[in-house]
Amino acid sequence: MPWANGSGSTREVAIWPPTASLMNFDWRISMAGISRPGPFSALLGVNRVLTVINESSLELRVAAINTTLVRRDQISFCGEESVEAVTMNSDVQALNVMTRRGRWDARVRWAALNCEARRIGTEGRDSVDLLIVTEGHLQAHDLAAPAARVQLGPLDMLRLSSRSEIKGTADAVHIRLTRPEHFVASC
Repeated sequence: MPWANGSGSTREVAIWPPTASLMNFDWRISMAGISRPGPFSALLGVNRVLTVINESSLELRVAAINTTLVRRDQISFCGEESVEAVTMNSDVQALNVMTRRGRWDARVRWAALNCEARRIGTEGRDSVDLLIVTEGHLQAHDLAAPAARVQLGPLDMLRLSSRSEIKGTADAVHIRLTRPEHFVASC
């Protein structure tokens, strides 16, 4: 989906609930291609985590403070804040994790995986674990159905369960979404 200001485009990767739109999601994961300077859209009541996933650099101005991000760097900000891409050295690929404040929280971290077999993930109504490969390849399966194997390459995503087992060598982003214990009124 092209941005209204023409500075980039977004590809939605996952959204909850599945029938939600940009106006009423609880959480949303997307990949953004940022090709030139320009403002970000304001999203009221939304917390955002933006992570640069390719070898580009991006200078963002968030609430009048400039920050330069390179691969693996991330920044968290409120959707209401004034955010602008100021400069970049080439087209930037960014992972954007958005949560509706008070409904879900997000923790985003890099995982350098080099494993024969590793269990990863959680189970429950109050948490969701997602893994997005940025470089390399992984093979994943659910221990309850070991014959059903999934091959993951760059920009592939997998929703993990407590029975998920992965193997391979890859850089990946692990996103853990949880329901907050207490309502957070503001950023």
